[in-house]
Amino acid sequence: MALMRIERNSVESVLGNEIGDPSIPTVLDDDLTYNEPSDMYKRHGLWFTKQYDAILGGKWGKKDGKVLKMGRHNFDHYQPYSLEVWRIGHELALARAKEAGIVYRTPGSGKIELGFAMLEEAYSMSAYSCNYLEQSFTAGHIRVPVKKLRSDVGGFNGYKLGYYNFAEDDKFGLNVMNKLNDRWTCWGQKRFYDTFNSGHREKVVKVLQDVVAQIFTAFGDQAYEGDYGAILNQVPEPDTRMANNYPLFRVADDGRLLRRCNFDDLSCASTYDNWWGGTTVGMVKKYNPRNSVIRPPRVTAEDTGDTVQQ
Repeated sequence: MALMRIERNSVESVLGNEIGDPSIPTVLDDDLTYNEPSDMYKRHGLWFTKQYDAILGGKWGKKDGKVLKMGRHNFDHYQPYSLEVWRIGHELALARAKEAGIVYRTPGSGKIELGFAMLEEAYSMSAYSCNYLEQSFTAGHIRVPVKKLRSDVGGFNGYKLGYYNFAEDDKFGLNVMNKLNDRWTCWGQKRFYDTFNSGHREKVVKVLQDVVAQIFTAFGDQAYEGDYGAILNQVPEPDTRMANNYPLFRVADDGRLLRRCNFDDLSCASTYDNWWGGTTVGMVKKYNPRNSVIRPPRVTAEDTGDTVQQ
């Protein structure tokens, strides 16, 4: 929790918000300018990853902790699998909320308190599954064929290529739409709290509030089965009308795993299937994606000179 407080305090400080506890440190350097929270993550994001991994048993460069181990097997954090995980979690949370409602309305000493405690448990179950729902709103988790890369390429190479595909969409953005006909641009998690990204944050907060409301409805109505469509209709998918960068990898209709021909050209529409995972991983060392059709919300010297390797 201490590390999470430092991370939150660092974000709040960049945004200029009041800090609840001035005794909590930040990672910010006094001699550097942080215009947006993403600047903080660009400079210190790797440090946070190392610290979280160390807390969970890792020794950077020698032994992977649970953070890195999960990262190599977390295809369930990517669409469409993330939405199925959320659906299952939501079903369990609704069931627990109904049980809580029954106990709450049962006469007897302590039943009200127990019912409320069970409702809080339902909220906790929902919060866990909502992690998968929230990640379904992140650019790099929407169209990356992570599971296919890991099954067809395999091992570390499959993981590495999936990471670069994810990082590319996260950095350069993805024009999206949902079934409610909302259209906007998704960015990566490092930009979530950036000031320009308020519209996207509002959509994420709205869908999470709707989930919580369904849990409370189940608490009061034993017949309520939840409205999964009301939630899933808000989830973004690539916009079919707006231009997007061509993905680094995609799966053809016949199941072939295709790679963008020009590895560095985000506007390259040509693909081919005659490629090797090891050779492609080797190309990452010189990887410098360019020609994005999506303009960055704020262009700085760092944005134009940085590569996706961060």
